Amino acid sequence: MGIRDYLLRQRRKPSSPKVRVSGGKGSDAGAMRHELYKAAWLRYNEAMSAGFYLEAITIVDSVITDRIEAYTQHLMHFNETHQQVESLGNALTALHIARQERQIADDDEYKATRNAVIEFNKGRNKAVHNFVILTNANAEMSVYDRINQAKDTAEYGREVYNLVNAYTRKQIYGGKK
Repeated sequence: MGIRDYLLRQRRKPSSPKVRVSGGKGSDAGAMRHELYKAAWLRYNEAMSAGFYLEAITIVDSVITDRIEAYTQHLMHFNETHQQVESLGNALTALHIARQERQIADDDEYKATRNAVIEFNKGRNKAVHNFVILTNANAEMSVYDRINQAKDTAEYGREVYNLVNAYTRKQIYGGKK
């Protein structure tokens, strides 16, 4: 069973009430999200400066996932239950399903944003999960090469976040904000 089938089955039998805490300008949840984002970007910058690229990758993964979940929540706001996701890949799949259910066409901007997230996720998996694993595909990569790959992935993740953030804001707020 693929992830799409799994998520569709879970959506038919939701196990969670609305998962994401709704927020907004002036709300307690909005203030908390602001603090979390502020701390996340501070840690991201510190991690990048210190060469802790794997930490930077995990932080940017989290903020990308949050933006995708925000858009999914926006699409599902009338639903009593939401699908809880626990990874960037699952969040992207849940968003794609929500868009299909709302019959939102996949325009070029959505496709480009989705593809960028998929590419970041692949790079993240390589950098994080294969850092110490020696395979035929990466046997020639030195420690230095792997660290540079992680740095490139963390930097690309920031670019992808900017793309996702701009896209989701436009979808949620209609270009306002």
